[in-house]
Amino acid sequence: GLNIERLTYFNTFLFIPAAIFRFFCRKPKTTGVRSDFSYRWGFMENIFFRIFSLESKILGFINFPFGLSILVVVAKK
Repeated sequence: GLNIERLTYFNTFLFIPAAIFRFFCRKPKTTGVRSDFSYRWGFMENIFFRIFSLESKILGFINFPFGLSILVVVAKK
């Protein structure tokens, strides 16, 4: 009994940098996988925050076709 009101991806602008990072920093499965959040980026954190903030403003007007995360808004019928 749910109706999809909106379906979009976000973290689109950071998709390519994140994919490159994850590709080069992947660990063998036997040692476990380290979370992206456990890395400290220094001055880059401010840049990532600004990119994410810009994207969140654009999301008010358009839907992105891909990204690191998905956003679904549903309503009861």
